[in-house]
Amino acid sequence: MEENREPELAISAEALFSVGRLLVNEPTGGFLNMAIDESLLISCQRGEEPALFPTIRFYQWCTPTLSLGYAQRSSQAVDRHYCRGAGIKVVRRLTGGRAVLHHREVTYSVVACTDIPPFCRAISETYLLLSRAIMGAYTSLGIAAELAGKGEGHRSASSPMTRSPCFYSPSRHELVYQGKKLVGSAQKRQRNSFLQHGSILLDFDPRLLLLATGQQPGMKLPERVTSIKEILRRRVSPDELIEKLVASFQKTLRLKLLPGELTDRERDVAQKLCEEKYSQDAWNYLR
Repeated sequence: MEENREPELAISAEALFSVGRLLVNEPTGGFLNMAIDESLLISCQRGEEPALFPTIRFYQWCTPTLSLGYAQRSSQAVDRHYCRGAGIKVVRRLTGGRAVLHHREVTYSVVACTDIPPFCRAISETYLLLSRAIMGAYTSLGIAAELAGKGEGHRSASSPMTRSPCFYSPSRHELVYQGKKLVGSAQKRQRNSFLQHGSILLDFDPRLLLLATGQQPGMKLPERVTSIKEILRRRVSPDELIEKLVASFQKTLRLKLLPGELTDRERDVAQKLCEEKYSQDAWNYLR
């Protein structure tokens, strides 16, 4: 019988002293958050200077926002009437996957080249590497997170699970605690670059997510999802979590992360994408 083994993740010696850019942003709106992530991907593709890649970004949302996967049908994934009345914004991501309600969380994004260590690997191996980086932060908080196994696999937005939100079930290499999902991530690859971003739950309101996505209240989200607050029985601040994440990302990826900012060009591109794409119904409800 063939033994099931996780792929080896030995990082080459030349990556040992690699340098990356760290962005820690103040809470902002969902339209701009998604625009910044795409702007970073564009900058990486172009090899623009003085931008430094890999770029690892941690950010929050100033208002609850439901993000839809690129290929999701909005008619099946969002209750527009409820979201409008509850003040929940809706934005479509550049990445795939299913709906995520961004509320009490820290969101991470990683933008890097696929032909430079430590990320010159297949999509699944990139997921695994970044999950291990996030897992290290959970470990330092005293949470025994684990990797979801092979049984799940990433579902497409056209599958029968399209109507269910992202956190309804874990995909392979995503993090779980006692079988409950902790983090939801999605990735986009273009040319020689990739963007992966994901939601790390500080707290979780299953009722709000179900109402925003038009699901039945009886769906067993509390049995499938958990948060840092629920596990530790205490509040962890975004700053505390980000500090743990930065330390673990540096150790796991063997990167020295230098605090930085968006370049003027990245800022200009993000603002244009925000105004002409991510704030427009033509994009957010294109399906």
